[in-house]
Amino acid sequence: MTAVVVAWAVGPGLPLTHRNARGVEASPTGPPATVSPPAVSPSSTTLPAKNPIKHIVFLVKENRTFNHYFGAYGHGAVGATEGGTLTCTGNPKHCAPGPMYLQNAGIHWKYYADANQWQNALQAIDHIWNGKLRSHVQDPDNFITDIQAGRMPQVSWLIPPEPYNEHPGSGVSVCAGENWTVQHVNAVMHSRYWLSTAIVVVWDDFGGFYDPLPPPHYDIMGLGPRTPALIISPYTKHGNNPDGGYVDHTDYEFSSVLAFIEQTFGLGSLTKRDAHASPLAGAFDFEHPNFDRLVLQYRSDCPYGTTLKPE
Repeated sequence: MTAVVVAWAVGPGLPLTHRNARGVEASPTGPPATVSPPAVSPSSTTLPAKNPIKHIVFLVKENRTFNHYFGAYGHGAVGATEGGTLTCTGNPKHCAPGPMYLQNAGIHWKYYADANQWQNALQAIDHIWNGKLRSHVQDPDNFITDIQAGRMPQVSWLIPPEPYNEHPGSGVSVCAGENWTVQHVNAVMHSRYWLSTAIVVVWDDFGGFYDPLPPPHYDIMGLGPRTPALIISPYTKHGNNPDGGYVDHTDYEFSSVLAFIEQTFGLGSLTKRDAHASPLAGAFDFEHPNFDRLVLQYRSDCPYGTTLKPE
């Protein structure tokens, strides 16, 4: 059950794709390249007051556009628009990251990322990295260990080790990165948590790969070239893909994942951006779940990553 979504990257922005064992994907949507999109935020949709999702996994990979990863380029490709700089004003301690928001609300979370890796955002936040919440920031290998030990967090950030993050260049293999993702998705599907989990796989920015559609500008940050995303859950919509995958044409952005977490756990919005973002609602059908497990095999044609432990 999987959905494929395209999301506009945030400053730059992100469109998404979703997929459950059945799967969902989002296809590129928007005006022709010669037409500027309206500078308004997307119409906000809401999730049901109660939904069966109790565990959310946010798996973040590196630097791809939707077209580069999921489709062919069209004509009239355009580059990124100009942007600005967002400054955190006032006392920096008041600029609370998302994990602090969950911590204060009693939501169990973990951030799985290698230490001293540049993608480890929480290592840059002093009161987390050098405070009592440091125990929530753990090695990515602990994600599978926690699932198997029956202690899966309600919200997990999962950052692959650098050889598996699919970053362009430096000999990093997309094929090996795909196997690493399959390993971790399979671990969830083989567990009791599969029945109540939504996995959102995103690529964190466009990585210099061009996009034929100009991004809309909702605010000073604007959005950027579209990035791919997959939503994997028993509750994503059923489509006509051979494995039941569905393509969602809703425009999303990275704030949509935050909005999904907020609405799922009954939290308020952190900013105006997530307050107006669609919370991935177009990807889900909570009335008709499919609990079948689509357990995939590893690809054998990768330069490395073919001998990962099966899960």
